[in-house]
Amino acid sequence: MRHRPILPFMPHATPPKTVDDYFALGDDRLTELIEGEFVVSAAPTLPHQRAIICLICILELQLRRLKFGKVSLPIDVELSRTTVVHPDIVFLSNATLKRIKGHLFGPPDLAVEFLSPSNRSNDLKRKMKLYLEHGVPQYWIGDPDARTIRVLENGGKAWNEKGMFKPGDVIRPSGMPGVVVEVSEVFEEA
Repeated sequence: MRHRPILPFMPHATPPKTVDDYFALGDDRLTELIEGEFVVSAAPTLPHQRAIICLICILELQLRRLKFGKVSLPIDVELSRTTVVHPDIVFLSNATLKRIKGHLFGPPDLAVEFLSPSNRSNDLKRKMKLYLEHGVPQYWIGDPDARTIRVLENGGKAWNEKGMFKPGDVIRPSGMPGVVVEVSEVFEEA
């Protein structure tokens, strides 16, 4: 009689999803691929959307005149074979624009995320870690409830906090000479 070895129970793990799986979804812009896992977000709240619109207009008007890059609403940003994110706003320098082949390969020059109740933890933990690891030079975190923008610069092993800006403050982003963001113009009055 032949004995078969008894193996401990091992749950069957689902293989991580890849960019191929992600792009097979089509135009679903509420789904991101984060470290091999599909993450679905709720639609942004009205204050979230209004802050995005205001900031994109501020940046667009200045960048159009300065001509050293472009700003965009969410686009697919492929950080690795298992991670495709779409920040609320990205700034792409002229050099970075050359990495767009249908979508952006590699990090944008600036990723901006505005917090909503449904995405707060994701933006403050997972995405913050991914943006650091994949070399996003700057990460801004807008909070429509607090009416603040937190500016972080990539220090390689950790984020360097450049400040928590509130209405009345002005942001002069590094990597965007001549650009000025008045925080009071980003957040509408309550």
